Amino acid sequence: MAGLAALTLASCTAVPQQPALAILDRPATNDDAVPAFVDLSDMAADSVRLAAEDGGFRFYLARPARDAGFCLIQVADGDGDRWGSACKSDGGPVLTANLLGYGGDAAVVADDADAGDLVAQGYEAVQDNIFLRR
Repeated sequence: MAGLAALTLASCTAVPQQPALAILDRPATNDDAVPAFVDLSDMAADSVRLAAEDGGFRFYLARPARDAGFCLIQVADGDGDRWGSACKSDGGPVLTANLLGYGGDAAVVADDADAGDLVAQGYEAVQDNIFLRR
C-alpha cells in the first residue's frame, strides 16, 4: 500500500513549463548549424538557433534533450574547436554561465523574464535573450 501512495504522490508533481524563447520557434536556416565538433548530445539538435555574434564568438540557443529549459552554446570564430555550453533544465527563466575564453559571463533569459537585476550587475543585451558581462 505504501508503494501505491508514493506512486500517486510522484504523479502529482508539477512538470516545469518550457520557458518562452521566440527565437527557438522560428524555422531553422543554414546559419543555425553548429560546427561538427560541437557535442549536442544533451540538447535537441533540431532546436539550435544562432542568436548572436560578439567578441569573436557565436552564441546559439537550444532546448535540452529532456526536460523544460534552454541551453547556451558558445563557439569561437576562426581556427580550432573552442566551444562550450550550459543548459538549464528546471524550467526556470534565467541561466548564467562563465564564458570560455570570452573574459566574462553570460546570462540567458526567457522572453518574459525581468532582466533588470542582470543589467544592474553590469550585463548588456546582445540579443533579446542573451546578456553578456565582461
